[in-house]
This record gives sequence, C-alpha cells and structure tokens, in this order.
Amino acid sequence: MMKGQTQAKTKKKVEEKVYELEPGPFELLDDNERDRLEGEFQGLLNLVDRGTIVVVSKQGEYEYENEKYPIIYNKFLLITATELQYNQTKLERPRIVKTHPDYVELENGLLAQSAVFYRFPDIVPEGFLAEYFGLGDVVFKWEALDPVSAASAIDRTRKRLESSSSNDSFTIRKLQKVTQLQGIIGGQAKLLRFWVYITYYGETKGELKNKFNQIRAIAKSRLFDIDIPKFYQGALYNFRTDVDFFVPFYNSVRPHYVDTITASWQFYPLISEDLIDEGGIFLGFSDSGSPVVFNPYRRANYNMIILGETGSGKSMTAKIFLKRMKKQFNIKIWGIDPENEYVKVSTALGVKGVVVKKNMTLGLDPFKLSRIETEEGRLIDVEDIAELLADFYLPNDIALRNRLRALVDDYKDSESVFEFVERVRKEDPEVGKYLDAINSPPDSYIFDGDVSISDNIVFGLKEISGTGASRLKALITTLLTIIYQKLMFSNKEKGYLFIDEAWLFVNYPVTMSLLENISRRARKYNKGLLFVTQKPADVAGNEAGRTILEQSATVLLLRQKKAGIEVLQKVYGIRQQEAEALLNVDPGHGILRTGNYLLRLYIQPSSEEFEAFRTTGEW
Repeated sequence: MMKGQTQAKTKKKVEEKVYELEPGPFELLDDNERDRLEGEFQGLLNLVDRGTIVVVSKQGEYEYENEKYPIIYNKFLLITATELQYNQTKLERPRIVKTHPDYVELENGLLAQSAVFYRFPDIVPEGFLAEYFGLGDVVFKWEALDPVSAASAIDRTRKRLESSSSNDSFTIRKLQKVTQLQGIIGGQAKLLRFWVYITYYGETKGELKNKFNQIRAIAKSRLFDIDIPKFYQGALYNFRTDVDFFVPFYNSVRPHYVDTITASWQFYPLISEDLIDEGGIFLGFSDSGSPVVFNPYRRANYNMIILGETGSGKSMTAKIFLKRMKKQFNIKIWGIDPENEYVKVSTALGVKGVVVKKNMTLGLDPFKLSRIETEEGRLIDVEDIAELLADFYLPNDIALRNRLRALVDDYKDSESVFEFVERVRKEDPEVGKYLDAINSPPDSYIFDGDVSISDNIVFGLKEISGTGASRLKALITTLLTIIYQKLMFSNKEKGYLFIDEAWLFVNYPVTMSLLENISRRARKYNKGLLFVTQKPADVAGNEAGRTILEQSATVLLLRQKKAGIEVLQKVYGIRQQEAEALLNVDPGHGILRTGNYLLRLYIQPSSEEFEAFRTTGEW
C-alpha cells in the first residue's frame, strides 16, 4: 500500500423488515396457555439474533349511536433482518427536524422524548411492559451474544463475584443467577444484551415532563429506575442505542443482560386485554367498558362460530354481525335459515329472502345443475351427485353405495334426476327401489322446476315440517350449499355463508363434510363461514363438525346448558370458572375467543337493530 493511502472500511447495510405480531389478553388465560404463549415468544427470541419490538400506540375514537368513545390502537411490530413468516407491514413515523440534548422536534410539530429503564428489580413482574401501553411507544431491543462470548462474559462475572469480599444478599443472589445461567446458556437458551425504553410525545416541553413523571411513578412503584439520557434522543427515536460520541465509553446506552428463558416471561410484550382492530366493526363492549372493534380479516381465517342455548342471543348476534359487515365491507351473503329468522329481516341485511313453502318447486335437480359451468368447474360434480343420493336415500351399505356410484357414472348424461331414477330401476331394481322416493312429494318438489340462485340470498326452511322434515331440510341445505360453494369460490370478493341451527345437519355426513370443506378453503377466496348452533356437544361429536369448531379462528360463546360446558372446555381450553359463568349470563353476554384474544364482552345492538332483529322478549 502506498504511503498516505488509506483503506476505507465500509459497513454493509443490512436491510431490516417490519413484521406485525398478534397480541392477546392474559387475564382469562390459565397457566398452561400463558406458558404456551411465552414459550412461543422464547422461540422467537432464540430465532432472531437482533431485533426490536415496538408497541406503537395511536389514539382515536369510535362513534356509536352518536356517542364518541376514546380508544387506543396498539400495534405490535418487530423490526429485524431475520426472514420470518409473519405478515410484513410498514412503520411510518414523522422525521426529526431538530435534535436537542433531551428531546427531538418532529416534522408534524410534536416533540418526542425517550426514557430508558436503567435498573431492574430482582423480581420483574410478568408482562410488566403492558403497564406502559398507551403512554407512548414501548421499545424492547435485543442482541444475542454468540455462545463463546456469552460463556466468557458469564464466567468473568462469576469469577468477579466469587473473588468479591462482599457477602451481602445482593451479591449472593447475583452469584446464584450467574451460576444458573452457566447451566442453560448455549443449550436451551441464549444470552441477550437488551434495552427497554419508552418514547412519548407532546406539544410542549411541559407536556413531555408530565408524561415522564407519569411513567416514572409507575416504574418506581415496581422498583424500576428510569431516566432521560441526554445526547441519545435522536438515536433512540430511530431505534438505535449507539451514537458517534467523542468519549468512546459513552458511545452506547448501557445494556442489560438476560437469558431468553427469563426474557420470555419478564419482557413478554404481546398483551392486549382490549380487542380494537383497525378497520373493524363495532361488536359491543368488554367487561372493562372498552369498545370491542373486530376485524375478521386480520385473523388466520375468517370463519366465526356462535354457540349458545335458545334465548342466549345467537341469532341477534349473527344478524348484527352480518349487517355491520355488509355496511363496512360490502360483503356478499348466502344463508341457510331453518327457523325463518333471517328472511324476515332480509331487507335490513341487504339480501333477498326466499321462504321455502310446502309444495314449492325449487329446481334443485343435481343432474341439471351438473351441466351449469362456473369458474370453479361444474356447479355439481358427478361425485357430488353420487354421495348426495347415497347419503339421503340408501341405507349404510357399502356394496349398495358402490353400485349407485357406478350407476351415476354410467348415466351421468341423464336430463334429470327423474330420468336417472327410471334408468336405474331397469338396470338395478334393488337400488331403484330406494330411489323411488325421489319421484313422489315432498322430495319431488325439491328437484322439479327451475332454479335461480344468485349472490346475497337466504333461504328460510321453517315451513318444511312434519314427518321427515329434518331430512328434507338437510337435503335442501346440502344442494344449496353445493351451489353456494361454487358461487363463493368463483371470485375473491369478500363474503360470508351462514348456517343457523347447524346441529340439525350433524347426522348427514355429506352435509357436514361440505361445510367443513368450505371452512378450510374459504379464506383463499376472501370468504368466511358463520356457523351458528345451540348444541356444541352434538356438533363436536361429528368429525367434520369438530374440525369446524376447532379450526375456526373466532368463536363467541354465549349462555350455555350444563351439558355443553365440558365440550367447550376441551375444544377451547377455557377455565372452569369462566365455563361455569356461561351458565347464567344474560342474553348477548359471553366470551369471545379470536386468535390470541380471549375476553368477556356483551353484544350491543343499536336501537334500530334491536327493534328489527329481536325475536322473543328483549332478545
């Protein structure tokens, strides 16, 4: 190298991504569920060697019946260069226009200040960070030490403590902690260098001082020490802890150290006792009085289960949900209404209501429907026809069912189901004998005539009564749902299929299998299944029904009968105390479980909705 020539050192810039994390409440969770969530957080800390979790608070208000309610939206974000499977998002903050030693000025006219936690008590309360949500942006930043550096640092600390002449309780506890760390670091845990601080905002320095005093008062009550580090404010605002200072010792905010096992519960940040989804619909209020704003499109899938005994408010809740989803997202709606509760209010729901009457021809002939093409293929496939006819007309005999499948394949060119039956009677009289019911009322009315089914339609089935009514309702439901499925999956416009009194169909495998298939595939097409029933034990006793209950991202548990409590505990893991409380709650009151959220709430209809949707009594 020539004299005077210098070698430039360039630091490769690592591109960081912003991921959105899903929070949930802790209050109603049992110890096992808390351990599960903290275990997942520990896995994240072990996976991400360098990351920053920011809980961003944004104030807003929600208007309901001309009343405005102040609410706080909390977003839980992870900034890291590690590739993860979470949903990516953006973090947009005002730029700094001027930096002062103890605060910064922002382009939106506000001032920002960051207070750092400097001392931690021996016993840190589980999830203590949640106490500061809403006061500012809460930041937990960490860097993992490589195993060699971690082991070396722990060993140096152990030797220093052992050589110390001090026998005070603090030194003894510190030595015990370090000895424990030596046993786990490099195995099931990592050693983290970390920082915790809060960035808060105000219009004046006086407002910043008041917020700092408020934060410090909470911290002191928990034996934490916090302070405002001068000359680091710009760095902290931008999620950095280092500065280019002329004194090397002061180039970084002093870190603290913790293992990932301890950090998983001490610094668990993903806590939100209130459910307030941006862009969601207002459902009601939590037991703390906070509005519950729910957006199903922020969940793993868009399916929703409503479970409750007669008179618990199931139908009122379902109608409120559909009406508000229609207004907010302009969803398409398809419905099966065994008790005619929805067809009566079809105008309010923005759908066409069709009351199926006795002797009314429906035109649901599977052979005619099989010739209608959609983007998903034929409206009904040959295999669907065979399964449907076997479930509703044949005994549970494998040989007979296989013969019917072969006959459907042979005579799939039949113009109608009636022509098919005539051909089967000649080819296989034994199978034909079971299919004879198709030619006579009331079954013949289901297949005869012409059909016209479009989006935004609900069929009411209450007037189908008498002997065999349950079978006929299930048959109609199955045929309609097959058609609905093709319409739902022909595009990606938002929409919901709702099934009320779903327990009526648990004895018909083809019906439940069809609904289970819709529940699995709906999200891909921006659709959801709204599944409403009063007998969770019956539904859970059916394999497809249990899958629907377990896999749906959202469930609302209203008042229950004692027989259903044990099933709900097994399927949804709610505590005994909460389960028993569901035996006596008022209509519209219950427990909402969605994603990581579990909270008590009551559904709040507007006066207009209450008058339009109530059935008996107040609900």
